[in-house]
Amino acid sequence: MKKGIKAFDANDSIIYKAIMETDLSKRMPRPPKPSLTSAQKVIIKKWINEAAQNTFNYAPVSDTTIFTFSQGVKTILNANCI
Repeated sequence: MKKGIKAFDANDSIIYKAIMETDLSKRMPRPPKPSLTSAQKVIIKKWINEAAQNTFNYAPVSDTTIFTFSQGVKTILNANCI
């Protein structure tokens, strides 16, 4: 089974491909929800390319140079994809 996120490689990650999809039947989030904004897509891409850190640890991280799942990605996915 393929994993949805390939750390360090957003372009080869199933989740990133789904948010970038132009076919509405395959895109995440699915209609009637709108596509994620360009800024939201950049956040998710950056998080994946930085190793998708903190995926299961939802505690805040004090180092603001490290973008984590809990500091931004989780909010975007919960609001638009779940």
